[in-house]
Amino acid sequence: MAFTQVMDGYLRALIDRVKLYDAVGTIPQFFIFIDQMYFQANGGKLWLDLLQDPLHHRIDLPEGFQDWEDSIAGIQEELRQAVANSQLIQSQALLFEDGWVENVVKVHVSVTNPPDPSFWTAELFPFFMGLPDLIMRDHRKIAFYDVTEGHPYKGMAIYTGMGVGEHYIGASWEDRAMMVQGPVLLSLKNSARQLLLNQGYDEGEIPWQLNPKPRHPDYDEIVADTLVALGGEWGMDMQLHNQIGFRFKAVSVFKATLYTLMPPRSVIKAPDSIWGSHFWGSMMLGHALRGGRSLVIAPSIDNAPSAGFPQMSRAQEILTRLVVAGEILEDEIEGQGGLLKVGLYTSNLGVGDIPGKIRALLTNLEETPWLRELYGFHPEVRDLLQAEVQALIDDGLGRQNGVDQEVQLPKLHLKAHYFATAEAWDDFLSRPDIGPAVAAYFREVALQHQALVEGDPRDIKRLTETLLPLAHPVILDYMRGLSPAEQDRVALFFTVGSHNQNTRSLALDGEVAFVVAGWSSLFGLPDFFVIAGLSTWIEDVNQLEELFPRYEGMQRRISRWIRIAV
Repeated sequence: MAFTQVMDGYLRALIDRVKLYDAVGTIPQFFIFIDQMYFQANGGKLWLDLLQDPLHHRIDLPEGFQDWEDSIAGIQEELRQAVANSQLIQSQALLFEDGWVENVVKVHVSVTNPPDPSFWTAELFPFFMGLPDLIMRDHRKIAFYDVTEGHPYKGMAIYTGMGVGEHYIGASWEDRAMMVQGPVLLSLKNSARQLLLNQGYDEGEIPWQLNPKPRHPDYDEIVADTLVALGGEWGMDMQLHNQIGFRFKAVSVFKATLYTLMPPRSVIKAPDSIWGSHFWGSMMLGHALRGGRSLVIAPSIDNAPSAGFPQMSRAQEILTRLVVAGEILEDEIEGQGGLLKVGLYTSNLGVGDIPGKIRALLTNLEETPWLRELYGFHPEVRDLLQAEVQALIDDGLGRQNGVDQEVQLPKLHLKAHYFATAEAWDDFLSRPDIGPAVAAYFREVALQHQALVEGDPRDIKRLTETLLPLAHPVILDYMRGLSPAEQDRVALFFTVGSHNQNTRSLALDGEVAFVVAGWSSLFGLPDFFVIAGLSTWIEDVNQLEELFPRYEGMQRRISRWIRIAV
């Protein structure tokens, strides 16, 4: 279903834009920048031809896929009818040469990062010829529309770790996306422009929509008025990119900065699908030795979305070394007030089973003293969450899966971080009045899952609208109770993006991270509660190898040889 869903989405978006064209005069164009590796691996030519000429191209799929052909052909006919019924498009077509309509009503696809066979390396595989530079890819997953200097809140962007492919679809994918509006997105438009310049485009070849424009005369006033409507400025946002290959790596610099400069007693939570870098592992250990609290979370083999032996062997080795280091340096870490814990995501709960996830969190808190102490939830909060479990079940918001989806183990594909100083963590999480906001978060997520299953998606903005009135008074009251010096030490960061904890994301691939700083980052915190609750916390190497067996022999050697590529 993935191919038809993706094509359905783009074609129907074109239809909507064509229908709006007469009213707003916005050209119904879309742009896709896709990496050469992903393009080749996912039948790129098949959908490239369709997106480039959606008005006339007829797809020809293999035998047995006639329903897909008919479905897409039907949407193409709707698009042709919308173009024929647009008075503005038809009148403007008379003023231009033949082919103007086809050049406007299309999806413009740029296949970037082509390999250069001139550059090979023999360092990855000893005794072999080597590999071309094709291993360097653009791993970013971003979609955005209508980002313009004309209005700071007109467009929107989605930052995520999910790609477009068959295996990303289903009820078992544990991933997250950040939907963003506001002035920060102008830097995203500049990043898209820079990508094309890096690929060899001249200034004159950059699409008009990506070039800088004059700002609206009232741009700053619009931003200020919006902040007032939201109840004030609760945080700051920025988006960071690792450029492809050996260009600047802003995401890696940002992560390394916080890993090494967060003060003692700070909490760093780092769940990731591919934990394979000694560099990041050593920084998490260093944070613990300085008195910080480090939580490393990786999926078990059964819960890994990418479970090939090279990346899993690397992960097993990193996790083993962290567990051993935690045992050897336990006295030093505890003497500084630090914490180093390794968790394996070993869940068998469906992604939509919100009551089950809350119950798993509460059970893990009960059975894991250090985790219970770390969160410090007030008994009233735990009781409220326990009551919410039963309330969700009673309201029919239990486990939700689509009828055509096979039940599978969930796959941890989350690429996110949460950073908090002690002043933004300890006393705040122990307050009894945080309970209503946390419970409301889980209820809204359960409603979103149910709506998706029923085929009537719920507006994602409902989450923010629900939580703001509950969270803001609690934050204000908490801040009033801090001294000026303590207020200055409040620091929180929440990141979502495509950057893995492996070497190629660190040094080679194009990656993105959207960063929320300040109290706004709290909206991502309940997810980190859940992931920790669904994890088995490792006590020693024997337990780790029982849940995550080590790789031996040639598999282990190969994984080390090619560590920069996995």
